[in-house]
Amino acid sequence: MKRLGLIALSLIPIPLGLLTDHLMMNYNWFGFPLFLIGIVFYIFWFFMGYISVNWTLSMRETILYSHSVAILCAALIVGQLIILERFTQGLLGLIPQMYFLPMITPVSLLIRNVFFFISPFRIEHFIIPAFLMMLGIYIFGYWIKAQQLKLQNREV
Repeated sequence: MKRLGLIALSLIPIPLGLLTDHLMMNYNWFGFPLFLIGIVFYIFWFFMGYISVNWTLSMRETILYSHSVAILCAALIVGQLIILERFTQGLLGLIPQMYFLPMITPVSLLIRNVFFFISPFRIEHFIIPAFLMMLGIYIFGYWIKAQQLKLQNREV
């Protein structure tokens, strides 16, 4: 049951991406507000990793379940861009983009300031770092909680 909870929690970026898109298109929100949405998402993702320690048997299992939707969305984006060289119309093209939209602003700052040699004009150059950043933040949250549990077990 907790594995299904991890998969359900991994769907949260989709409505957050739809909200971000709505704010950009209807209220002209750009820049710092979108950066804050991305930071809040990454904080949430850290705590998702933090709480998931007790939900599965291993780190590998929790990463697989909690990032299954992200892996599917990243594969759909890269596959559409490689095979079709464009996004399909409808939900198959929209949902994967909306999944990563909340993460784009913090990742774009990282790419522009640290990895300045990467072209900022191709979406796959943002999706892969966004996924890796998501994964790293989740693992860090998981690791912090696992270390706390180890310390508690030693004290007992």
